[in-house]
Amino acid sequence: MKKRETEYAVSIGDGGLVYNVVRSKCGSDDTLGVEVKCRLFGTDDTVVIEDISPNFQMVKELINLMAENLVTPCTAKDVAEDFIISKHDVLVSGSSI
Repeated sequence: MKKRETEYAVSIGDGGLVYNVVRSKCGSDDTLGVEVKCRLFGTDDTVVIEDISPNFQMVKELINLMAENLVTPCTAKDVAEDFIISKHDVLVSGSSI
């Protein structure tokens, strides 16, 4: 299986807000997460949210959503949690049991 590149980033306001895909290990598997950096309010603030999904397209969708809504590091974890829950609800409600 070909390894997907994860050099995906979105920058807002000349680098004032930057959203990056990050790779981490979960056991023997690679998983992807999000790093949010903010340099807007006189301080540098960064948060890394690891192990969101092994699915690059899903993490890319999350980053784009965060960038569209100007999510800062202090609210990024809540947004990521809500996003994951919404994706899980779609998967559960879309399955036939």
